[in-house]
Amino acid sequence: MGGPGGCGDLGAAEALPVYLMFNEGYSATGGSTLIRGSLVREAIRLARLLIVVLEGSPQEPESLGLLALMLFHDARRRARTDAAGALVTLEEQDRGSRNHSAIAEAAALLAVADNLDISRHRGMPHDYL
Repeated sequence: MGGPGGCGDLGAAEALPVYLMFNEGYSATGGSTLIRGSLVREAIRLARLLIVVLEGSPQEPESLGLLALMLFHDARRRARTDAAGALVTLEEQDRGSRNHSAIAEAAALLAVADNLDISRHRGMPHDYL
């Protein structure tokens, strides 16, 4: 957990595996399905925990941005594949089937992150904002 005064570098090291887990769930490299919903849901759950752990730290805006990114992408999950599990292009996706509450939550997270002081944060290697 870093030095005696706080989280130290906690954040970037924990965010990367969560991000990679989400990517594997969102576009699976193995298995019989394009999307592995259980991995997506677990990555989102872990990203939510990361926000709690990093509250008040310089990495807090990045953790908010990471969760927002995941929610924006996951909001299209139902529209990304057809009944047979084949990929549906963005142009052909039914926008009405998107998860609008996830989109609203992601937008709210970005608004919170935008109001935080991120001047010390910009330029870090895993910048999700």
